Amino acid sequence: MTDTRGCGEHFLWHLERIGALSATGPDTYEPSDAWVSLLDGAQPVRIALIDNGAVLDHPNLQESGRPCLHQPIEFAAHAQGTLYEDDPDLAVPRFVRLAEALAGIGVPDPATFFDRPLTPALKAAIDGYLAPGTLVPARIDLPAPSQRFAAHGTCCAGLLAGRPEPEDCAHRSPVTLPYFGVNPGAQVIPIATVYSHAYWPLVMALLYAIDCGADVILMPRAAENMLDPDDYLAEWGEGTPPRPRVGEDADPRGNGNFLDAARYADKALFEDLLIKIAAHVPVILAAGNSGRSTLEYPASLAAPGNALITVGAVNSHGHVASYSSGQASGPTVFAPSDDGEEISATHMRHFDLSWRARRLDLSAFDGSDGRENLYSPYGVLSTDIPGQYGYDSASRMDLDLSEGRLPAGTVADRTRPETLPRALYTLFGGTSAASAIVAGMVSLIRGTPAGQGMTGAAVKALLGSAPAAATTETRSVRISDLESAMGLPNRRSARLNQPRRAQQRHDVHFGSRPHVADDLGRGNDAHARGGLQVGPGR
Repeated sequence: MTDTRGCGEHFLWHLERIGALSATGPDTYEPSDAWVSLLDGAQPVRIALIDNGAVLDHPNLQESGRPCLHQPIEFAAHAQGTLYEDDPDLAVPRFVRLAEALAGIGVPDPATFFDRPLTPALKAAIDGYLAPGTLVPARIDLPAPSQRFAAHGTCCAGLLAGRPEPEDCAHRSPVTLPYFGVNPGAQVIPIATVYSHAYWPLVMALLYAIDCGADVILMPRAAENMLDPDDYLAEWGEGTPPRPRVGEDADPRGNGNFLDAARYADKALFEDLLIKIAAHVPVILAAGNSGRSTLEYPASLAAPGNALITVGAVNSHGHVASYSSGQASGPTVFAPSDDGEEISATHMRHFDLSWRARRLDLSAFDGSDGRENLYSPYGVLSTDIPGQYGYDSASRMDLDLSEGRLPAGTVADRTRPETLPRALYTLFGGTSAASAIVAGMVSLIRGTPAGQGMTGAAVKALLGSAPAAATTETRSVRISDLESAMGLPNRRSARLNQPRRAQQRHDVHFGSRPHVADDLGRGNDAHARGGLQVGPGR
């Protein structure tokens, strides 16, 4: 499916779709009045990212002299959390105000609220942190595993708060883009959780997020929706042994101990905390990527009676992505992402320019005649882990630094900080990308004087009142809609009204022709070399 405008998409096309960029010509864009208005005078905002961590040394995730990723922690090896040697905030204590934070979300009596048959490690961690000074996160003198395994979280962090590489960076990378997240002034708290069937990492992640004073919480990941005993009996029958039987008292799907009351208590605590926190602090959840008509867990917990915000995905043409879950009940809002190929009674999507599409014979498919192909080939560009562990890894030849295969001089040259970063960006998608974009927009709102006092319930109502899915051309919520719904004055930045200086310009390829993009006054000429074209273009 070729782009109707005939020139491809620029690498920040998703910012145009949400109204952060405005077109000034056929292939030129500048920051919109609404985006600049929200960024001007914005108060510091902290976004808790509950995912698999984020790489700390990406050049587009830096502030002057340090990462824009603050107080990272991992909940995998220890229920009380793990810190690593490359933590930029080793001197900052963790879990110092948990009781106060719980009172702020309506839990004034933690002893009663946590009086459940929790797993022993989780119970001990909560009790220890409720008594300040009795427990601290474990410290390990090794690099954080996020450097290898956190590609997903790194992509989400870039969409949230990416910004151009600082001018005072010690080792400037010659290959970075003037990249922007939705809120380039935000700080991100990376909270790494394991992709397992345990619930204690999610519980501890939520407690840590409120302890750190997060203004927005983003959870762009799914979790196991373990059957409770009543559902088990309804599905399998009284006295029916679980299948397959992995071990004593195994779950029907072999994913845990069915009769372990502590696991159910952990799950119930996670759900209670999630809903309580969301009423006060905006909590954004990804709708899921299975294409089911219902939302996936934990987004499925969202209901009119709570403040959980769920996000579905639309492609660059504004059509709901074929994989986006919850299309029957509907997520709270949609945001830009990629697309998926599918030919079914519901979707007719295939990439016309691929070899496979050119050989497709749809004559045998009932209802294919005359149906429009809704597929879009464009993904959302985001930050990636540099090197072989990212989604778009560098070649083996680029990254093999062993003395046995390369001359010592070559190894030394390739390990210099200014030359090492490779594969810094990747095309990202799914409802994870969409939810990160919405979380960035919510953080913009929370950074305004009016938004600082808004509860999670008020933010959800604001998103619901903005003309989102049904009435806008792109079927995604736009910054100007939120600004108008809040009644905020639209202030044009005086800085952007001034004549553009040469050092504030970046020549990058938007589509197939050079484009001069304003870098909000934070760029440099080093970035203005080279370009990037997302999608096939022509």
